[in-house]
Amino acid sequence: MSSTGLDRVRRQYRLRSFRIASVLRIGVVMLMLGAMLVGTARTDWFNQSVLLALYAFTAIWALVLAFSPAAAADATGLRGH
Repeated sequence: MSSTGLDRVRRQYRLRSFRIASVLRIGVVMLMLGAMLVGTARTDWFNQSVLLALYAFTAIWALVLAFSPAAAADATGLRGH
């Protein structure tokens, strides 16, 4: 296999890893929400919600980037470097 073929396989593997991690982050957001509702006093919900919202925004942004057409083009080598 040529080095360009190996690079393409490496990029595809990395993209798949990024996509899996971004989906798992959404699961972490759900777990954080459940933990906040169950284990945090209502008086602390505002502070916890701010942190949760920041992490949720980051997780959603990672999901959008991982599944964007630009990421797929980069992984398949269709986009120039």
